[in-house]
Amino acid sequence: MRAKVAYVRCYESVFLYFLAMQNNAEHQINLKVLRQSIDKGEQRIRQIDKAIEELFEDNICGKITDERFIKMTTSYEEEQKNLTASVENWKLELENAQQQEVNGRNRVKVDIYFTAVGIVNIPTETEIKAAMEKIQRSRKQAITT
Repeated sequence: MRAKVAYVRCYESVFLYFLAMQNNAEHQINLKVLRQSIDKGEQRIRQIDKAIEELFEDNICGKITDERFIKMTTSYEEEQKNLTASVENWKLELENAQQQEVNGRNRVKVDIYFTAVGIVNIPTETEIKAAMEKIQRSRKQAITT
């Protein structure tokens, strides 16, 4: 355990890099699974539409009874309704996931209790730029006064 702690202390930036890469890989896998779920859901919705259309034609031709038509279409419509809601939720999840920084800089929070730091919040690029601009403004004000 001490060897691991010493490694992280000495090579903290490398450790954070590897952690970010691992999180990025997991993030990419999650995005892929969401895309596949959306594709399969949309494909099934199209299949249900086609099946309902065929049932309607079979009902008109007299191949199936009205009761059977109603029972089957009700089942298909319920499945389609649930599937449509699921696909919409998956699309929202995908959109939110894609908006996150993929490089892991603002997604990685590391507990470093062994260095007595506590939880380290890694700033985003915009937070770093804002801090740099603030420092530069304060330096310019100090020089002019």
